[in-house]
Amino acid sequence: MAQPQYVSDELGTPSDSIALVLNGDRLLNAIGWEYTEGILSQPCSWTIQAGSGDIARKLLKLYPKHTSFQLYIGTVLQATGRTDAPMADQTDGGATVVSFKGRDSLAPLHDTYVKAQVGVNVTTYADLVRFALKKCGIDPSLLVTDNSANRRIKSGVPITAILPHRTVEQILEDAGTGTAPQNAGVVHTQPLAKLNETWHQFVRRYLDRAGLMLWAGATGNFILGAPNASQPATYYLTRNVGTPNQGANVTGCSFQDDATHRHTEAIVYGRGGGKIVGRTKAKGSFVDQEMIDAGYGDQPIVYRDVHVHSSAEASYFARRKLAEERRSGWRLEYRIAGLTLPYAGDGGRSRAVITPDTVVNVRDEELGLIDNFYVETVIRRRSPQTTTTIRLMRLDDLVFGGPEADGQS
Repeated sequence: MAQPQYVSDELGTPSDSIALVLNGDRLLNAIGWEYTEGILSQPCSWTIQAGSGDIARKLLKLYPKHTSFQLYIGTVLQATGRTDAPMADQTDGGATVVSFKGRDSLAPLHDTYVKAQVGVNVTTYADLVRFALKKCGIDPSLLVTDNSANRRIKSGVPITAILPHRTVEQILEDAGTGTAPQNAGVVHTQPLAKLNETWHQFVRRYLDRAGLMLWAGATGNFILGAPNASQPATYYLTRNVGTPNQGANVTGCSFQDDATHRHTEAIVYGRGGGKIVGRTKAKGSFVDQEMIDAGYGDQPIVYRDVHVHSSAEASYFARRKLAEERRSGWRLEYRIAGLTLPYAGDGGRSRAVITPDTVVNVRDEELGLIDNFYVETVIRRRSPQTTTTIRLMRLDDLVFGGPEADGQS
């Protein structure tokens, strides 16, 4: 078989550079960086090498820790927050190199611990997050529940969802909470913030069960929502065998389809009933047809959860557990030259910055993959070549949350 050939991006173009703005001053001499962001792991973090010996003292004095920053790719804003540290390093016989590192605006929520155990008197998940933001000295009005605007800012191109934006309430309704529509999105028991946990850990205890995520936007605001598979592909990613194709800037990949910890079926037992119908057991299940088709036969996994009160809730819980197994076992990464991919919105004539919570259309002849995939994590590096690693998920595996979002686990 002929070896695949790729046409890599030209390195060093304006759209292929990261720019750091500190206290309003744009540093133009970034010589190396690593910048990681994802939907399932927060906050985003970065390190940038920004100067050499003759200006080290000046940079260290001007930009101490906790300096405000904005991070750009070319002219496209990516992150806002505060630096964690200035650093300086000199190799034997070399010049002093100054570096800065920081995290996005979610960092205070990640670092601030609960001072005393307290019951939180809120009714909705949005209010739960606003309460935690306020405890960390953050303006709660910065919370939004739609990532559309942030996705457009960070990619630098317009992205129109296939389906209308789903609110937090609709996300929870779809998860089969068993509540009336007017109560969807409601926290069913009073949340309790505990000692020895951060405010980020506190909100995650409740949001995880509801299938909701909290991440920071490019402008320093906060988004409460869920991964969105109902959007068209923003990018093209192509690997042809034998013949080069323009714009295919993939330099490497990693793929696995591991069934070690996967099952053909998840069965969930809960509790149900009451004074009138008596005590009964709620039971539900979900089948992983892919595992059955692969010949694994009867290989179930069984859960018991006291917070499951109906068969519908049990079935959704089972579906979520199988989706977790699928995400853990099925992994696809591509390493790309540069920081952009061809923009699908204009047929690939222009390029767009790669950002999480988007969809990429993959046509990989070597691996035999032709489908749309969700971009969950993006890792950008320059040392000295500029590369981007993207971690992809199958759209069918974007199932999060439990059957009843009461946060008790």
